[in-house]
Amino acid sequence: MKELNDEIKSSNYIDGDLSDLGNDIGRIVSKYLSDKIGFDKDDFIAGYKHGISNSDKRIIKIKQILRAAGKLAEASKEVIHASSWNLSQKIQHMSEALEEYDRLIWEYER
Repeated sequence: MKELNDEIKSSNYIDGDLSDLGNDIGRIVSKYLSDKIGFDKDDFIAGYKHGISNSDKRIIKIKQILRAAGKLAEASKEVIHASSWNLSQKIQHMSEALEEYDRLIWEYER
């Protein structure tokens, strides 16, 4: 892991593409793959894909939370600027936005 960490720190992946990072990871990890220790390349690839998939799910959830926060902020502004005849409707809208935001936060944190 130290070798992989050192390689990543010394490389500039910002200006390259992610295949460079993948190549470096594969090159370093392959040094340690051995049937003797029961470590299979396919197992590693499956685990790697699983890790990426979980990361993608977290990013998607964060985007949902940010959208919900934006809706809540917009609903809050509507309440502030509402006239007396539609205030209860605007408060209901804000309450629904808050419930959605709270639900997404709860799901993300569990």
